[in-house]
Amino acid sequence: MELNNENIWSIYSEVFSKITPSMSKELLDFTSNNSAGSVLDCGMGVGKMLPYVVNNFLVSNYEGVDLNPYMLIEAKKNLSNFEFQKKINISEGDVSNLKFMDSQFDTLINLN
Repeated sequence: MELNNENIWSIYSEVFSKITPSMSKELLDFTSNNSAGSVLDCGMGVGKMLPYVVNNFLVSNYEGVDLNPYMLIEAKKNLSNFEFQKKINISEGDVSNLKFMDSQFDTLINLN
């Protein structure tokens, strides 16, 4: 297989999806316990934080953004195992040029 930018990111996202569960419990607990209202996850990657954050009853909705479409493909696969009662939106985007209004979010997460 010839390596190019597209398939390198595809391979990376699959590998990253498998190793991310090693995130420390303390980090997951801290982030989920300190999230509230409308949450923006900048660089959401494969979505490993999402289940922890949206299960906090103080979180009303979640917006996950990542620049890498392959990470979002893995995120959608990972999230298909969960049912959420809250509004969740996942989109491709550059966090340095987002189309959201100022003060639209109450909590910002960036764990990259």
